[in-house]
Amino acid sequence: MKGYAIRPASGKSADFLSGILFLLIGAFFSIYAYSYPLGSSARLGPGAFPFYVGILLSVIGLVLILKSWASTGEAIQAFNIKSLGLITLSLVLGAATLTSLGVIVAVPITVVIASLAARRPRVVPVIAMALLLTAFTYLVFVVALGIQLPLFPGAR
Repeated sequence: MKGYAIRPASGKSADFLSGILFLLIGAFFSIYAYSYPLGSSARLGPGAFPFYVGILLSVIGLVLILKSWASTGEAIQAFNIKSLGLITLSLVLGAATLTSLGVIVAVPITVVIASLAARRPRVVPVIAMALLLTAFTYLVFVVALGIQLPLFPGAR
């Protein structure tokens, strides 16, 4: 399947759309976080971190928008809808099956489906990545952080 090229309405570079996206996401987080107490500089409240990160993200978005107006930059590259769908499917399936199938099954399923997004997935690197990410997930989340995730289907 061929990719689809996206051109910004202004005819500007990819920085323009990235800037708009950053600005909107940053504004959303800042507005939403403002409903929580921000606290003071000596003792920050629960809304402080997301509020200031949202502000920072909005500023980065504004800088990108201004940069896109100042230069011609490169056009937004075409992307492959099939690859985007496979990556999204792998993440959704991985999240949906983690607690029911366990780490040992869910993580490799996620890796294998995501690898299908590549033009020519090779078997050995996919297997190696599945093994490494499964071990990494187990070591970080189960061993280091103590999160109780089932390892196998039916294990609790």
